[in-house]
Amino acid sequence: MIKKVLFPVDFSVVSEYAFGNCIPKFFSTGAAHELILFHALDVDLQSPQELEVAEKLEKSTRI
Repeated sequence: MIKKVLFPVDFSVVSEYAFGNCIPKFFSTGAAHELILFHALDVDLQSPQELEVAEKLEKSTRI
């Protein structure tokens, strides 16, 4: 039995399909009880300024 579903969201068509069609099946069958969403950010850091912005973004989105 799956207790938690950890789901990376990158706002792609594939994630949208999984979120709308596949993941609800875990909950409707009682196989999962908790969903944890996180945004998968693809960053190619080129400069110290970009790294600083990415770190600030990460800190601001922590719960």
